[in-house]
Amino acid sequence: MSHNSALVFTVCALQFVAVLSEDATTSSTAAATGPCKNELATEFCELIGKKRACESDGLKKYCLNYCNACDTDENYNCKDTDKNIADSTQVECEALKTLKFCEEKELQSALSISCPRTCGLCLYNGSPTCRNKLDATTCKTLVQFCDKSTSLGERVREQCAFTCNACQSTATVATTQLVKPSTTRSPSRPGL
Repeated sequence: MSHNSALVFTVCALQFVAVLSEDATTSSTAAATGPCKNELATEFCELIGKKRACESDGLKKYCLNYCNACDTDENYNCKDTDKNIADSTQVECEALKTLKFCEEKELQSALSISCPRTCGLCLYNGSPTCRNKLDATTCKTLVQFCDKSTSLGERVREQCAFTCNACQSTATVATTQLVKPSTTRSPSRPGL
């Protein structure tokens, strides 16, 4: 942030605190215009004003929703793509976000596939047990090679395990190691 932008930001922040401490009313809160959140309170973005907040890259990143600029943030610059949620993907994803599912760490892996834009997970790179070694953007570009039975496909699955859905869960490993118990006694094992 340049010195001038920092100064404007500081002055605006001080004015905002003064307005709040005097219990002054601010203009009505703008309705959400995109999936992302403002890093600053919407009232603060309104206090700065559209012209200053939205035309200055230094300030716009703090008021993305207010400026209707969610697509400029890499975390929201993708599409919700779950084919399992029929034709109402956006509605379903919004409902999940409203119910705060996007904030649940245990659900982020699944939501990064079905509702990445709505949940701000476009750059999600996998959970600690199943991660991409490359960045999410690169892996999404290489996803077309995940199913190839070539050395390139093998390499992409290794480097982009999460994106390629190529991780083995502990449940899968445990299941494949289970041996079906025998209902008859084995002659080689007396006493069983």
